Amino acid sequence: MNHVSINLMPWREAEDRRRARCFWVQVALCAGLAFLLAGGVAAFFRHEVGIAQQRQRHIEAAIEALEPQLNQLRRLRQQVTAREARLMEWRQELQTRRLRVELFNELAASIEPGVRYQVATVRGQSVELRGDSVDSAALDRQLQRLELSDIFERAELTGVVARGGRQHFTLSMSLTMSGD
Repeated sequence: MNHVSINLMPWREAEDRRRARCFWVQVALCAGLAFLLAGGVAAFFRHEVGIAQQRQRHIEAAIEALEPQLNQLRRLRQQVTAREARLMEWRQELQTRRLRVELFNELAASIEPGVRYQVATVRGQSVELRGDSVDSAALDRQLQRLELSDIFERAELTGVVARGGRQHFTLSMSLTMSGD
């Protein structure tokens, strides 16, 4: 038997073909738009990556150009630090010299007749004097003068030996001035 189909509504078949054609056109358009959009996004990111790489190369070139200057700056900082340290040493040495001058001026101004110093030793804020005097009364007056001094404090007699008609003594005291 032969089977024959009769389409009683040809307009439906035409509408189905039109809809199918429209669907495939829309699918093709969407695929084309998706392809264009993906290509645009890829081109945008390629462009941004290119800009970032260009910046990176510029930064690397700037760092490479500045590296010798950075090394020179480090050397200069070391020199400045060394010179500042040397300047501090000079200032301390100058202050020590001033302190010594003032110390010896004060010792000379406060010396009692009949007393003479033979050795003066300064260690930090401590001063030790060794010398001799004609008698114990002169040595006592010398201690009193040192006690009245503005730069000495706690003057004390740490040793006395009578030899050859003279009193050989050792005095120790502290400096009141700091040297700053």
